Amino acid sequence: PFRGGLGTSVPGPTASPSRRAREWELLGMFASLFGALGASSLIQAYGYYSAARFYNGDDWASAVVQVLLLLVDSIFSKVYINQDRWPGYIVAICNGIAPLACMIAIRLDEPWWVDPVAIPTCYMTHVISNSLGWWQLVALS
Repeated sequence: PFRGGLGTSVPGPTASPSRRAREWELLGMFASLFGALGASSLIQAYGYYSAARFYNGDDWASAVVQVLLLLVDSIFSKVYINQDRWPGYIVAICNGIAPLACMIAIRLDEPWWVDPVAIPTCYMTHVISNSLGWWQLVALS
């Protein structure tokens, strides 16, 4: 069985074709996972940037852009982070909850408990999402 992982060397020309094929397949899985996690982070960053536009007076534009990016990121996460069934769903749900918590924290001043609940919720969903991405990375290697 293949015992490679991070830091293993690329097989030489004398390696068996099946081993080389397995290693290329593994590299393809790493590329897909890193690409999905990186694109998701970029989408989330632009979503938070658009949410910050709320303070410049773009009330509706910031909300519409953030909701659209929330949908794109959730669907994208489920499709590309699909090594197992349940991590993809959890990542998609977390990637949807975080921007909603951010929007609620920005737009609601009352009741007093909105910020102490919404801000840690936003943070923890990102921790869970990134932890599941790391877990899948470790599972691949």
